[in-house]
Amino acid sequence: MLQRLPRLYVQVPRQILLELRANLTRDEMDRFFRLLNCYSQRIQFHWDKVEPALLRKYQQLGCKLGDAAVAVHVEALGIKILVSENRDFFAEIKGLPFRVLTAEEFLRGLGEPGSTIK
Repeated sequence: MLQRLPRLYVQVPRQILLELRANLTRDEMDRFFRLLNCYSQRIQFHWDKVEPALLRKYQQLGCKLGDAAVAVHVEALGIKILVSENRDFFAEIKGLPFRVLTAEEFLRGLGEPGSTIK
């Protein structure tokens, strides 16, 4: 998917950055940011904190705190597709204002004529 960055506009919310920092090594984070810097015109970072009312909404729907924070950022930014390899990510939540796709599903959609991936 990273090879497709020149064709995409990517938004990276604060909670995603926090999750990456918690799960990647320092070297992996350095490589990640070097890669993203190559496409700085197509990638936007969002450092805003989450809205407490929206956070409670997602927690009441059954999300764990970290997942709820991701959902709040995605909704608040108007992001239509969240790409995640976590198969269970929001699986129990119905009526989300965004779709959750694996990288494979996302890339498959990019290659289809008339794709609805936006």
